[in-house]
Amino acid sequence: MDVFASGGGLSRPSGLAVGRDGSLLVSSWGSDQILRFNSSTGAFIDVFASGGGMDYPGQMTFGPDGHLYVSNINGHSIGRYDGLTGQFIDMFIPEHSGDLWYPDGVTFGPDDNLYVAICNGWKILRYDGVTGDYIDVFASYAVDSPSDLVFRSDGYLYSPQFQDDCVRRYNADTGAYVDTFASGGGLQNPTGLAFGPDGDLYVSGFYSHNVVRYDGDTGVLLNVFVPSNSGGLSGATAVQEDSGIVVRLVVRG
Repeated sequence: MDVFASGGGLSRPSGLAVGRDGSLLVSSWGSDQILRFNSSTGAFIDVFASGGGMDYPGQMTFGPDGHLYVSNINGHSIGRYDGLTGQFIDMFIPEHSGDLWYPDGVTFGPDDNLYVAICNGWKILRYDGVTGDYIDVFASYAVDSPSDLVFRSDGYLYSPQFQDDCVRRYNADTGAYVDTFASGGGLQNPTGLAFGPDGDLYVSGFYSHNVVRYDGDTGVLLNVFVPSNSGGLSGATAVQEDSGIVVRLVVRG
């Protein structure tokens, strides 16, 4: 394990995405910027996006329109940026729309609508993927401070529950609670998750300072993939599958 990327003013990184040009995008929570790094070498390239009301950026995702959507944790909003240039387009979801408070995980669902995890609350919200208009509370039962969201082709929505130290599943069509899919292995306050090229589930633990691996089909604990404090790991917040390898782990220090 090594320090893959640093520099460029990176401060308290909290989210990852693979850019449309194949670069690694990292949200710099401490500087209110999205920074771009070479995905092969980790070398800093530039400040990809900033401004437009960006306020403590968290998780981010690319939409069906090819643009980048960024959660503003402290701004209680979702900003949209040009997916190629990083130029600010608009505040796609305005502050507090649909009772939006402290959003973190963002993703587009199979229906092309935008789903937002409220990290300081107990619900997952849904917004129109074209207009940004609030639709509804998609899931609330057994939702406890969700921090990330992943839809999978098996028909489920997966979300790490920060307060309950587990990953829960919800019906991808209805939002109905299905089960607690994965837990254990010393995982504490999970914040990010990704399914690897091996099909297994990798979950980062913010206060356990590790990454735990679970069977992607059954949720059975396999091992602690990255041990606590390995390489100075502290406050792990996100993992990213890229080019067939689970390669990126972001640390909010």
